[in-house]
Amino acid sequence: MPIESIGPGRRAGQWAAAIAFVTLLALLGAVSAARGPGARAAGTPRPSFLVIQTDDQTAQELDSTWITPLGLRARTMPNTINRIRRRGIEFRRYYVSYPLCCPSRASLLTGRYAHNTRVLGNLPPDGGFSSFQRGPNYRHNIATWLEGAGYRTIHLGKFLNNYGSGGNPETTIPPGWDRWETLTPAGESAYFYGYHLNVNGRIEGPFGDPEYGLGMGQDDRRCRTWAIPGLSCNFLTDSLSRRAVAQIERTPAQRPFYLQLDYTAPHGDPRPPIGPEPASRHYDSAQDTPLPRPPGFDEADVADKPTWIRSLSRFDRTSVRRIRKEYRKTIEAMRAVDDGVASLFAALRRTGRLANTYVLFTTDNGFFTGEHRIERGKFLPYEPDIHLPLLIRGPGIRPGSKSSELAANVDITPTVLRLAGVRADRSLDGRSLEAFWRDTARRTRRPILLESFLDPVSVAAERRGPLPVNPPHLAFRGVRLGPYSYVEYASGEQELYDLSRDPAELHNRAGDRRYARIHSFLRRLLARLEHCRGAGCKRQTAPLPQPRAPGQRLASGPRRRK
Repeated sequence: MPIESIGPGRRAGQWAAAIAFVTLLALLGAVSAARGPGARAAGTPRPSFLVIQTDDQTAQELDSTWITPLGLRARTMPNTINRIRRRGIEFRRYYVSYPLCCPSRASLLTGRYAHNTRVLGNLPPDGGFSSFQRGPNYRHNIATWLEGAGYRTIHLGKFLNNYGSGGNPETTIPPGWDRWETLTPAGESAYFYGYHLNVNGRIEGPFGDPEYGLGMGQDDRRCRTWAIPGLSCNFLTDSLSRRAVAQIERTPAQRPFYLQLDYTAPHGDPRPPIGPEPASRHYDSAQDTPLPRPPGFDEADVADKPTWIRSLSRFDRTSVRRIRKEYRKTIEAMRAVDDGVASLFAALRRTGRLANTYVLFTTDNGFFTGEHRIERGKFLPYEPDIHLPLLIRGPGIRPGSKSSELAANVDITPTVLRLAGVRADRSLDGRSLEAFWRDTARRTRRPILLESFLDPVSVAAERRGPLPVNPPHLAFRGVRLGPYSYVEYASGEQELYDLSRDPAELHNRAGDRRYARIHSFLRRLLARLEHCRGAGCKRQTAPLPQPRAPGQRLASGPRRRK
């Protein structure tokens, strides 16, 4: 009916109704804003979160296989692949900004790059737990934010390097954690037996024989991720899995939880043979498994690499044997982690929580197994160290999804907070990844900063530890964007790789005239990012220039007439 035909009384009544409706919408909007971004409708239970983080695992090891006694190939981590990847999403281009244990873990906890966490290495004074404890992020991180919103927060396993030593009491519990079962002191963080745990402020242990090694002091081969009457089973990976199951079962049904399970495996331990300690039931199971030799293994031509790589010799038979032994022990150690994944999913299903729990699987940094002549080690800006697995399963994620969007460890905290409907009280350098599983074809030009603040003195100190690394090192800064990885070292040397054409990083394009425009673009971008904070770290770039075709002349201005 046209408005002109409505009488004055009816018109006034309709205007009053319209005003009331608009007011109601405004009130609903205010309530929604108060709940925060990503908040769920009233009455919908908030999701729980299980974050599983391994130590020194590469992306390739997630998909690795081992040779059974019957000569058949079997997956190393079938439960992880079947229960998380195939039932969730895989971020195929997930990177850590600083490929070293403590800085990487601090970035996951805070959603911030290392230059903003100020955790610049593994060792004091500028690295390790003590540097985290001195800074503002100690009281402003994923645990404090979620606990303040009513979540039950649980940490199990390895935390930050040097926790429980260097003047830090072993009984310290960082703010924000309701349940704390964490390895201490720092010197035992790589032990698989004979370790101690800070269990909510009380030191317990040692668990198992601290003199284990070479066939002595290990668990009975019948030990599993569940308790077996009459057996003393203390293997660290299994113990952490059992403790995680217990915490899932003990959390009240009506309360959501955030459980961060930090396995030590497959980090090496101080006991021979080289590599991590596998569970007794898996010991020597991979002894017939061949060592992968990707294109960069024992790289033949390193003329375009930094000076210190050019100084490395090709491998002899002894070196290859060492690399092969460590790789096999790594595969064996990962099998117990995978057993733990199965037990965790069984617990989620038993407690009725599986349908409303997000499970994330990742690792803190990768590890070299012979690429670029590097026999072993980490903390370098090459693909084996920085390109890692990230799998997420949970409500609203289509099974078997894949995303090729660049993602980083600074994105974990923003993602969890978004899904929980919780606001951070500090700026975050990362962003939520939720939009990329809602639309797996979605792409952006958000760059990822690469950085390291280690100097030769710090590296020398690292090499005296239980897991020595052989490359000398200088601090670096770099950027990942599109198909390119660009790095500048403190020495002034530069590397630029086009990963779409050269995934093994065999051809440094930093001096290639065909990539000159790309080189300049990335240098300017890096200058903007190296001190970025919050929104400045997430800002998208202009479109990347394209490399010139072979033989294409360089662009030039108008010629001057003579």
